[in-house]
Amino acid sequence: MVTNMTLISSERDEPVYRVGKWNHGAVYRLTVSIFKGEGDEDYTALALNLPGAAGCGGTHDEAVESLKESVLGLLKAYKGNGDPIPWEPIVSDEFANQRGCVKRVILLATAL
Repeated sequence: MVTNMTLISSERDEPVYRVGKWNHGAVYRLTVSIFKGEGDEDYTALALNLPGAAGCGGTHDEAVESLKESVLGLLKAYKGNGDPIPWEPIVSDEFANQRGCVKRVILLATAL
């Protein structure tokens, strides 16, 4: 998967992206919580608005890349079965409010 998005600013609550040569089928907005639990060696990245989407890695970026693969797998499975994607509003920020947690908004573009 190739994305043509460049982060312009992260000084705001939600990052602003410039999108070059837009040829993707869909863009998904993920609210992500990235944290490291007590005793864990790796970081965990959870999509707070898509149940079951998670990733892990040795750094924040690796955890996010792992999460993207998880999200793509879930989207393919839902679409392959003809099921609606169970997007959820973020009612509870339980995972976003943990100590040492980083909350990011990620745009995932795909040709699914």
